[in-house]
Order: sequence, then structure tokens, then C-alpha cells
Amino acid sequence: VCTPSCTASTAYAELGQTWSTPCIGKLRALSGIPGLIIGGGYDENQDCIIRGTYTVSATCPAARADDKGRALFVINGSNASLVKKFDSSNVSGMEYSIPSNPEALNSDLDAVNFLDRVYIGDTAANVFRFDINNPDSANWTGRKLATLSNSSAPNRKVFAAPVVVKQDYQGQRYDAVYVGTGDKEHPLDALSVDKMFMIKDYEVSLASGNAPVSFPGTFVDVTAVNVENDLDVSAFSSGSGWFVSLAPGEKIINAPSVFAQVLRFGTFDPDATINQCITPGKGVLYGINALFGGLTDTNGDGTVNNSDSKTYANIISRGFISIGGLMVFGQDVYLGILSDGVLHTLDPALSGGKYRDLPPPGTAYRVFWYMEPEQ
Repeated sequence: VCTPSCTASTAYAELGQTWSTPCIGKLRALSGIPGLIIGGGYDENQDCIIRGTYTVSATCPAARADDKGRALFVINGSNASLVKKFDSSNVSGMEYSIPSNPEALNSDLDAVNFLDRVYIGDTAANVFRFDINNPDSANWTGRKLATLSNSSAPNRKVFAAPVVVKQDYQGQRYDAVYVGTGDKEHPLDALSVDKMFMIKDYEVSLASGNAPVSFPGTFVDVTAVNVENDLDVSAFSSGSGWFVSLAPGEKIINAPSVFAQVLRFGTFDPDATINQCITPGKGVLYGINALFGGLTDTNGDGTVNNSDSKTYANIISRGFISIGGLMVFGQDVYLGILSDGVLHTLDPALSGGKYRDLPPPGTAYRVFWYMEPEQ
């Protein structure tokens, strides 16, 4: 993109450390040519900031604001030219670096699969929405969707992509934006106050203009909600979404996923332990109801009740849980999660969709088949 470096390029001068994996898809403004969409990158200034407080040290001599990474870039995939840069000059509130991955979607579900909309979070836990469906990129717009920190000095950060799901629940239609907070650059911070959020985006069309919502505002706390009857339906219907609070120090460390109305995401807690013989540090996998944040069948007995938990008891790690991925074999769908060298899969052939352990990667095992002779 930049030769010899991006610091010499006016178009990409805002680019920070490039952590963001490009989201690739067709754009109307490029007549179907694939575009690359990336966050502006990480500003190492964030190494000095924990829960909104700047810590002065030899490597952090004086407090300053982020001065790079505060952008979203849309790039022509055929020649690397800049199609559009969203930053503070055209989107209010883009003041913090954006190392996370974007989430782009074809919101009108057209057959050509043009990308219409992008969501991304920053290192102050702001979430932005960008509408990129217009054939003229000059008419593309962006706005802040939500502010998820609850202090003037932002006490949460977003390092992972959100996931967006069209929902129809309690008589309301909205695009549910699921996003988790967690400062992956300070994994041992034991006092963090992170959460998983579901933000209702009611503007499901190809344009938006609503004012941003802020936490706590009208977000509903569903941390203690287990079954649907526990939900305050009135508060939910009038609210901006919901949140699940994590334990002090526990952080969301990867992008969430939603499959069959189960929201899954991994966390890491520096103070928790797997057992007394292992040093502190524990990663777990959550599985909660994507509609209201309640329990799902995590123990695999075929029913959802108070014997379940919001985490899978047998999916634990001494470090970070992997993001996981869906695998399709015939008519069966598996979710693969790698932790501590063991591949766990959600196997629909087992009772209740239990997880089972497969051989570690690289392990050889026998495969048999039967072949009918030709007649």
C-alpha cells in the first residue's frame, strides 16, 4: 500500500500498528471490484493507559492523546488506492486508535453480495457504524453508534471485531451488534471492569442518523438472567440493548460468534486458576442465549435449566481460548475450539450437542470406509 513507508503517504499517514485483519468484499463504488476494509491500527500510547489512567514510566514519559490509528480505511483491492478514509474530519468522536477488526455486512441481502455497512470498536470502547452502500464514496457516512465506557476517562477497550445478527424479539426488529471489551495488552490487570454488550441498531435500512447511545443509559443488566422469565421485558423493550458483566480482571479476548441463537466468546481471568497445582490464569468459553443473555445447554443434557452455566465447564485453558470456527460435514455442523493443544468440537450427534475432545493436532488415527464394487 505504501512505498517505502506509510509515514510518507498523506493518504495513510494516520495508519498505526497494523493489527486489523482486512475485511474483503465487493463494493458498489468500485463496480464490484473487491475492497479491503481495515481499522486504523494500534497506537503504542495505549500501552501506557490502563482503565483510563495514564501510567508514567521510562517508556511512558508524559500523558498524551492517541495521534495515530484513529481511522477506518477502505482500499481498492486491485491497486491499493484509497477509496475512503473515515476519521475525525468526517465522523465525530473518532479520537482513539482502532486496532480491532471490522465487521462488514450485506445488510439488504442483495444477490451480488455488495457490502453495505461496517461496524468497528476503538480503544475507548466506542462503537462506530459506517454506511458504504452508495455508488459514490463521497456520499458514504459514518457515525458513533455507542459509547460503552462509563467514565470521562474511558475505562474499557475493544480489541476484537463485533458480530451482527438480524433479530426479531419481543415484537422488535433490529440488528443486534454483539461486542465485548477487554484490554489484551494488559492481560494481567486484575481490576478491569469488562462486559459483553448487545447493542440494538434499529436502523436496519441502508442509511442511519440516530444519536449514539451511552452506557449505562438504558442498557439492561442481564448478568443474573438465567431463563426468559427472569428478563425485565419492559426495560428490554425500551432499552438500548443489554450487557453481561464479567468478574473483576476478566477480559473478553476474541471476537464473539453466534450460531443457532447461542452467543459464544472467550475470556481470560489472570487471577482465576484451573486447579491449585497450576499458576493463576484461566481462559473459559461462554455460551449464552443471543436474544436475552440467559443460559443455554452448556452441560449437554438436552435441556436448558438452572443446572446449566453461562460457561462450558470442560472448555478451559491456561491462556487465551481460540476464536473457533464452524465446520460442516454433510448435514452436521461442528464448532471447533482449540485450547491447550486440545481441539474441542460441538458434536450434534451427541446428546444435547455436547462438546467432546478430539485427538490433538498432528495425531494420527485410523479411518475406514467400504466401497461398493461396480456392477
